[in-house]
Amino acid sequence: MRRLLIRPGGIGDCLLALPAMQSLRAEYLEVWVAAQNVPLIRFADRVRSIAETGLDWLGLPDREPPAPLIEQLAGFDDIVSWYGANRPEFRAAVAELGLPFRFRPALPPEPGIPRLNCPRWDGGFAVIHPFSGSPKKNWPLDRYRELAEWLAERMPVKWCAGPAEPLEGAVRIDNLYELACWLAGARVYIGNDSGITHLAASAGAPVVAVFVSTDPAVWAPRGERVRVVTSGRVEEVTAAVAALLSSKMMPDRSRDWLRQAQRDLEQAADSRRAERHEWACFAAQQAAEKSVKALHLSLGQEAWGHVIARLLSELPAGAAPPAELIDKARVLDTYYIPPRYPNSHPEGAPFEHYGSLQSEEALRYAGEIVEYVRAQMA
Repeated sequence: MRRLLIRPGGIGDCLLALPAMQSLRAEYLEVWVAAQNVPLIRFADRVRSIAETGLDWLGLPDREPPAPLIEQLAGFDDIVSWYGANRPEFRAAVAELGLPFRFRPALPPEPGIPRLNCPRWDGGFAVIHPFSGSPKKNWPLDRYRELAEWLAERMPVKWCAGPAEPLEGAVRIDNLYELACWLAGARVYIGNDSGITHLAASAGAPVVAVFVSTDPAVWAPRGERVRVVTSGRVEEVTAAVAALLSSKMMPDRSRDWLRQAQRDLEQAADSRRAERHEWACFAAQQAAEKSVKALHLSLGQEAWGHVIARLLSELPAGAAPPAELIDKARVLDTYYIPPRYPNSHPEGAPFEHYGSLQSEEALRYAGEIVEYVRAQMA
């Protein structure tokens, strides 16, 4: 399967679509995005900027699309595109050419938490980025300066700006992936509704996002360590920062979760030997779930819920498991509730529905997931 993904738009648009794009991995995967976003796509076989492909010529009236472009598009078995979803002339052009396009809407944004595989490090500083793509979205600069004075009593403060954003002494890193990896070292990041705020959240930094004109329900960055402030009051922002800093000082408990996962796996084996196969299946599910949560915690991320397949899918690209392991997690997900509750079955007690075949499979699959996590955390 040769698949092409086309995702136009700004930094935030691209990052919000990242979980969906990562879920569409194929034997060969190529991604076309805006030029500035090319460094952010780390999971594809090839990444290109949309501008260099000539795609913008396709569907224009009285214009023949470039022949090399059509030849390239025809070489894919599947094309998933956010580009052209709202352009009838573009959709008509690709349909006439018989190209295998599937369109996805730009709104609402795709579900999932974007993750960039940035090395974890502790720079011990706060980062402020006081800009965005529109002045209407910017919290006043004097309030950021007031916030910076409060922060400076607690840690060094670094200001961040883009190439064309006027701010003397600001850190400027043009490559967005390199910028994300620098932001990953921040103790806290504060900024407006902007692409860089999404970038900081995706890199794993604790983020306070100040929304003054746009809807955070649609456009807020995602993650457990993201706080959104809409009041515009400095004291509300400082309170959000203080809450994030206190939560970040929690100790790393990832090894405790992994040790308990191993213990649950041993319990599953003991239950199987005792022919309590329903408990063996549930304990195996618990072992896999806790081990994946351990991996999230070791990467500085929080993970919630009990669906192991989703927890695996939300790991950043550098720790992303093979698709086969996610399929095995889906089997284990069926052992979370039914082995314990009679009303999960048409009739009979749960123990009557599970035998050695199910418990052997559950133990094997859970063991593979625990070992995968152990290798990632080594």
